[in-house]
Amino acid sequence: MKNSFYKTLLILALPITIQSLILASVNMADVFMIGKLGGMQVASLGLANQIVFLMTTFIMGVNSGAAIFIAQYHGKKDYTKVKYIVSISIILSVLMALFFWFISYITPEYIMRLYTKDSLVIETASKYLKVVAWSYVASAISFSFSILLRGLGESELPMLTSFLSLLVNIVLNYLLIFGNYGFPELGVEGAALATSIARGIECVVVVAVIYKRKYPIAIKLKDFFCFDIVVLKLFIVTAGAVILNDILWALGQTVYSAIYGRIGTESLAAINIENSFERLAVVGVIGFANAATVMIAHKIGQGKLDEAYSDGKKFYKVSFGLAVLLAIPLGLFSSNLVGMYNVDENVLKLGKYTLIAFCISFPFKALSMTKMVGVLRGGGDTKFAMGINLIALWMVGIPGAIFTAFYLGLPIYIVYLATLAEEFVRIIIGMKRFVSKKWINKLA
Repeated sequence: MKNSFYKTLLILALPITIQSLILASVNMADVFMIGKLGGMQVASLGLANQIVFLMTTFIMGVNSGAAIFIAQYHGKKDYTKVKYIVSISIILSVLMALFFWFISYITPEYIMRLYTKDSLVIETASKYLKVVAWSYVASAISFSFSILLRGLGESELPMLTSFLSLLVNIVLNYLLIFGNYGFPELGVEGAALATSIARGIECVVVVAVIYKRKYPIAIKLKDFFCFDIVVLKLFIVTAGAVILNDILWALGQTVYSAIYGRIGTESLAAINIENSFERLAVVGVIGFANAATVMIAHKIGQGKLDEAYSDGKKFYKVSFGLAVLLAIPLGLFSSNLVGMYNVDENVLKLGKYTLIAFCISFPFKALSMTKMVGVLRGGGDTKFAMGINLIALWMVGIPGAIFTAFYLGLPIYIVYLATLAEEFVRIIIGMKRFVSKKWINKLA
């Protein structure tokens, strides 16, 4: 039984981890190449990507909630209800993409002023957003189908298409940012154009393969507008908590970015350099957390509640241990890693110390992420998970960051470390919930 658990975990988590690694590599490639232009450009890219991050998180929130239903209905082999969930999630995702297109293309300068007072950063970030906005609908469709595939236990296709997108993005970055091989030298706008083209290609490939292989989520065009009122109500009640949680969590992360931006442009550049490594480090945990959601939802859908509880304990041990193994070398080689960027000496120093602060907090972040995103969400306990998550973020983490940044005037790496308090709140309260077994809910 134990070997079966780890075998299933690897089958599900490894492709998800690789896909997450690829997505993080896209961001790192952007930051690394833009870093050749200077610290201001790195800061601008980081701020512009806050809007992309918000949109992506909203869409992933919708589809992560949908994937819970897909997993349980798939475990029960109720494919009629799978069809209803697909239509709900795709339509909501596209509508969100259109909303973010509007604020990115029509009013980017106004949005960027919420994050920084630096006029040059605002101007550069706005140029990036006006180009990358045209990729939003394609991104929404490909992200949606990729996450829904995970609910079916199929994670290989999203991994391969993400890898294709990475290759296209890196090649076009090289050509369009610097103007190599006769291409125009577009700088930050070149990075945005490269991303847009890569996302468009990824969308076409994902949709084409899904419909060619006739996966259960490959519904007909007319079915996108078919709803079952019972399924819709259940989706709103259960997945609505996931969506609201992810939206408010993403808004909280952008508040953090605004705090960092108000500390100064150098601090903002440093945190964006640190984030490029942080995203690479957390991919393994993301893979395990997503695998936890699917595996636990499948077990509950099959009526194996004791196995779901037992698997949850195993997930906690794996994620914490993995984070420790990753944090140690990342901290030891922090100077070498940050030193790859062509920015000012002070930015490099701030980036190094912030990266070390992340290494200290990573095992606790991993445990918290697995608990909230993986286990409790897979058990359908979305409202409780949302409550803990948002209380920790908005009542502990953000006030702590504001206090250390503006009242104590501490440097960026101490401000970042202060946000670790929110993880301890999630871990302590979440563990009590897990032991109570009240998080186990049958939705199908």
